[in-house]
Amino acid sequence: MGVKAEILDYINCNVTTGALLLTGPWGCGKSHLMKDFAKELNSSKEAAVTVISLFGLDCISAINKRVKEEYTSFRLGTVGKAVKTAA
Repeated sequence: MGVKAEILDYINCNVTTGALLLTGPWGCGKSHLMKDFAKELNSSKEAAVTVISLFGLDCISAINKRVKEEYTSFRLGTVGKAVKTAA
């Protein structure tokens, strides 16, 4: 089964108890694949997908915060767009 099929299986699973982790050597195209696939799924309304990099995150609370930020951006329709913040 290919990577996209595995991801769709994960998305369509009724009961998930963890996260999806895509591994591979640096520069092999993991982020590129995921970002393109997320766009494809989101534009087709097949799923709501956002990609979160763990680079630079050093604790669980930082990961939780990043997930919440991405979820909020997705719900507001601002994923991938520059957003003005209050100073």
